[in-house]
Amino acid sequence: MTEDQIEQFAIERLGALGYVYQHGPAIEHDGEQPERESYEQVLPVLVAEGRTCGRESEE
Repeated sequence: MTEDQIEQFAIERLGALGYVYQHGPAIEHDGEQPERESYEQVLPVLVAEGRTCGRESEE
């Protein structure tokens, strides 16, 4: 079993639980959908704002 197979399995399982996969470079501070203001910021913006981390809303 390869690292990629394990990663894909985890992504699929977490997706089944309602989590949304986001590609790392897209959520970097200079990415398409930044989740932090800089590399120095340890907690992503979504956590600082009190939003749920990665789960789709059930509203």
